Amino acid sequence: MAHLHRRALGIRINITSVSAHYADHLRRAEATLAVMPQEVMDSTFEFSAMPLFEDSYVAPARAEHPEVGERLTRQQMSELPYVMFDPPGQVSIVEKQMDDHGIKRNTEVSTTSMLAAPFLLPAPGCSQ
Repeated sequence: MAHLHRRALGIRINITSVSAHYADHLRRAEATLAVMPQEVMDSTFEFSAMPLFEDSYVAPARAEHPEVGERLTRQQMSELPYVMFDPPGQVSIVEKQMDDHGIKRNTEVSTTSMLAAPFLLPAPGCSQ
């Protein structure tokens, strides 16, 4: 950020979650850049785009979880309690991908904040 500040005096940076209205913000020049998954870009996407990186799905579980070993199995993913990220006004890409692969979930908690999700995992000593 210090480098950017020295190179672009007067620039204002506001980092927010991509909302369902991102296209309107770009059209009205209220935003100049949106970093978002390719999966949300449909045939009506009207802006220039390029891939920045690839990401893989990671399912967190506490290290001493009594049922999860080195890898989480598909069956465990379907049976163990699940914290779902449910963004308001949008479809969760993770949920869509798991639906596409026929992976059932035992959703016990949902949150609209991806940042809150890790804190909703059971603490050591709690069941599951």
